[in-house]
Amino acid sequence: MNNRTSVTLLIALLVGMGGIAYLYIEKPFNKDPLWDGKPKVVYDFQSYSWIDRWIVKEGPHDDAWRGSADRLNEVLKAHSSEIIDYNFCIKYVNDYNNTIFIVSKSLDDEVKQAFLDVMKPPEKVMVLFRKGPASFIELDEWENLIFEELDTLREKGAFVLSLSKTVNGTLKLTVEDLDKQKVKIILDVLNGKVPPGILVIFKGSRPELLG
Repeated sequence: MNNRTSVTLLIALLVGMGGIAYLYIEKPFNKDPLWDGKPKVVYDFQSYSWIDRWIVKEGPHDDAWRGSADRLNEVLKAHSSEIIDYNFCIKYVNDYNNTIFIVSKSLDDEVKQAFLDVMKPPEKVMVLFRKGPASFIELDEWENLIFEELDTLREKGAFVLSLSKTVNGTLKLTVEDLDKQKVKIILDVLNGKVPPGILVIFKGSRPELLG
């Protein structure tokens, strides 16, 4: 091997090592906010829902929104739109003022337009978009994984009283007599299965039976 070939190989090696170093040095902050995040833990009851501010309990109540909601449901059921499947998180309706709330992973104009093209809302129906952390499909998968671990959680001392999707596009666990140790149990059992950043863990108690 002559000197020119040796120098060329050395340069190629250094360039390759530099590329690897770039991946590890320049990209460490591109973390997944769900998998690298922490759950929201609520030890005392408080409302954290944005929808409380939007609900109006007076208005036409004429179901003008229903056609738009039904058209979206048909597309979701048939999985006929990839962009909607990927972005749709959850929806809520205020039928007193004909408002449909769509929680979506992306609020880009093309994504919102895809929803509107499917829903075809009439003039009197308002569609409002909110940012969500995950799709309904992802939430469903993680919710099912939590259900599979309920017995294990109970055996380890964390009794889950309820589990549901929230208006924020997160998963809400209500846990009996919640404390830091039970939060740790939940995170340990769900480690690698459910992203901690999607969880909202509330303290709850079983209702007392009267009589």
